[in-house]
Amino acid sequence: MSGIIGSRLNHRGSGLTGSLGTDGQLLTSAGAGLSAVYENVAAGTGKVLQVINDTTTTEMSTTSTDWQDGDLTVTITPASSSNKVFVMISTTTDNRVHDTGCGIGIDRSGGASGDGQLGGQDWGLTRNHYPWNQTYPTSYPNDDNPAHAIYVDSPGVATAVVYKFQFRASGVHRVRVQGAATISSLIVMEIEG
Repeated sequence: MSGIIGSRLNHRGSGLTGSLGTDGQLLTSAGAGLSAVYENVAAGTGKVLQVINDTTTTEMSTTSTDWQDGDLTVTITPASSSNKVFVMISTTTDNRVHDTGCGIGIDRSGGASGDGQLGGQDWGLTRNHYPWNQTYPTSYPNDDNPAHAIYVDSPGVATAVVYKFQFRASGVHRVRVQGAATISSLIVMEIEG
């Protein structure tokens, strides 16, 4: 009969028995004709430990070439300083004037290497640029273009790290994000390192 007998696992008809494992162990084969055994799960990397997100539909605009906060903020506390943080932003951008760009960035504060824009680029992680021949009227045309950015960060701490979505204009022309009630999302995932 198969089943658990005392502290032993009996394999029906095989004449083999195996010990019961403990919490966190995995039942594995010890080989052909041998009893199954419980082993500790090997420590690995790449496991998603936590996911945190923030969303908004609040329309925002700017004519500034300085980074502006985009109404999305996520705070995450890594379990280990060796873990990575996978950061994703999904938004929409729009403008009123041709040959205008909207920079999309993510600001980090609380990391071991200091604060500032991820990627260290002047334009942040990406830039939506509108063609030189695209001309819009004085009001927005509700032609919001998708913009996405992904970054794998190494904050190097096991304390709270804050990620903020930011955006900026390429010049004196106005750009907007989350126009026409479109949804923007900031998602961070801690990845075991």
